[in-house]
Amino acid sequence: MGIKNKNNNIDDYLKLSIIGGMAIVALSIAYYFVIFIPQKESQKVELQKEELRINQEKEEKNTSALKTCLYQAELSASNYWNKSCKNFGINKREDDCTLPQYNADAVSASKKNDQEQCYKLYR
Repeated sequence: MGIKNKNNNIDDYLKLSIIGGMAIVALSIAYYFVIFIPQKESQKVELQKEELRINQEKEEKNTSALKTCLYQAELSASNYWNKSCKNFGINKREDDCTLPQYNADAVSASKKNDQEQCYKLYR
């Protein structure tokens, strides 16, 4: 009976070890699905929100810079027109005059070029 009792003890320890190992594996799997994956997804969502916020800020800065650039292009064209008036004005030699077609086209081309540069830089 002594040998059979020892075999039963070994069998019991083996059964307990297997059950304990299965419990550890089950807890590990549960941890992975219940804690690890949701945390990872939460971090991914937070990262996406941060990227979206950064992109929105960048877009707002570009929009503001584009408006400023276009305003500067308009101001530059106005100044160019008024300077041309002093030399080439048809009806008067002061601001807001009528320019010969060639001079008016040059001012318009300069303004268009400046505006295109603005769009290239900020879009």
